[in-house]
Amino acid sequence: MRFIPKGFFYALSLALVSAAAAGAAAAGGSSGAWLGLGAGARAAAMANAFAAVADDPSALFFNPAGLDQVPGGRVEFTYHYPYANVKDITYATGAISYNMSGRGFSLGTFAAGVNYFRASGIPEAGELGLTGRTFSDYETALVLGWGKGLGAQVVAGEEPAYNLGVALKVISTKIYEYQDGGFGVNAGFLFKPLPATRVGLALDNLVAPNIELKAVRDVYPASARAAAAVDFARGFVATVEGRVRKDGDVGVAVGGEGTLAKVLALRAGYRYPEGVPAAGLGVAAGDYRFDFCWRPQDDLGDSYVATAGIGW
Repeated sequence: MRFIPKGFFYALSLALVSAAAAGAAAAGGSSGAWLGLGAGARAAAMANAFAAVADDPSALFFNPAGLDQVPGGRVEFTYHYPYANVKDITYATGAISYNMSGRGFSLGTFAAGVNYFRASGIPEAGELGLTGRTFSDYETALVLGWGKGLGAQVVAGEEPAYNLGVALKVISTKIYEYQDGGFGVNAGFLFKPLPATRVGLALDNLVAPNIELKAVRDVYPASARAAAAVDFARGFVATVEGRVRKDGDVGVAVGGEGTLAKVLALRAGYRYPEGVPAAGLGVAAGDYRFDFCWRPQDDLGDSYVATAGIGW
């Protein structure tokens, strides 16, 4: 299919707007907004305020420093139904982690994951307006991460007070026959000043993916998220997280999780200024876990997220 530059620019603009619309509520509509949908129903139910919690494989996407908190091996698959009133958006994530610690002089925890996004049914535009045809936008991120506990506690066989992590990601974008990729780097830090308190710092796009299709450039903005989480008695966790992006966007999210008899978990969260509440639950049976999230939204319809995971 051939397009003249001006017609392509119109069509590409529609594609980027459609792709960003899915993540606008969670990421402010910036470049790479599709990644703002998050990864994992547990984190989603806590309004993605997860940088200081980061104790399951989705830490790869939120704060890789938390990966060394995940024991043994674990794999998770998540399917997002972003908006009930938008039928042509598909978003799914998967992550696997393996802890090679055992404390002592350990190698830390390694993880790999993928984010897949597709927006189809986007109207094609030419110089004279809409052509009546449609096309799709494909976005993929392949992520490799590593996290490790540091400090004297590690050598002594105790839980470390400090954790560091890094994640490398390769982004691929395809619209029409045009395709490009970019490379990015995320980093994270986790500190436990008290046994029941965690402080997290996640730095996204320290090296920013730079996607260029025809004459349209899409550079993912650098951002920082600072968070704190407190573990209360009887399995309740509360967390608060603030974010700031290089383009000036700021926001805050709060979330909580309560666990009953290690089998059932209830969660809730809220993001500001997006005004998006979230709620969900999790069920655990041995090494198996299922998590669900519901986010009510007016304009585009409610959002649903489901995660299935297994550990060994």
